[in-house]
Amino acid sequence: MGRLTAAARRVTAATRDPAATAPARQGTGRLRNGLELLLVRQVFETWWISVPPEFEETWVEEGAYWHAWDRHRSVSVSSTVLTDDAGRPAPPDEVMAMVGAAIEGEPVEGGPPGLLSRAAIIRTDRGSRASRALSGMIVVEGRVLVATITSDDIDWAVRIWTSIGYRPSPVPNRAARRAQRHRLPRRVD
Repeated sequence: MGRLTAAARRVTAATRDPAATAPARQGTGRLRNGLELLLVRQVFETWWISVPPEFEETWVEEGAYWHAWDRHRSVSVSSTVLTDDAGRPAPPDEVMAMVGAAIEGEPVEGGPPGLLSRAAIIRTDRGSRASRALSGMIVVEGRVLVATITSDDIDWAVRIWTSIGYRPSPVPNRAARRAQRHRLPRRVD
């Protein structure tokens, strides 16, 4: 299991019975009532997602994405900042209109609460952890999160998809920083 960060210490479990929160057997995230325990992982500055505590996790430098997995399921997410030439955040509706069609497959109804999203169920390549995956995109002002949740249990994949959350944060104005770097220093007499 990956190391826990301060932001990942919040635990979610869909149960009202405190006695049901003890694992049914050692080494699993299953609760006595059959529900699965999930940890909330802060995977980027502004994004979080819930995954089972037994998942291994890593940051993949090549491709710049976060990946978590067990023997039969996996979750991968990447985040991109989108701005115009002046460094202003790209509007979510325009971004979704331009790139949302890239999500092909059997459409998934709903998405993470309060977020503009699109997802579909797709078939995976041979050699994947499962035969199907949920492929989705979430767009907010100046940011896009792309997620792939691989599992033969599509209900589980949708639960993980809808667990994604977002905390607004200023979009870095890279154009303004570039302009500042290229300015000549003020002359002081």
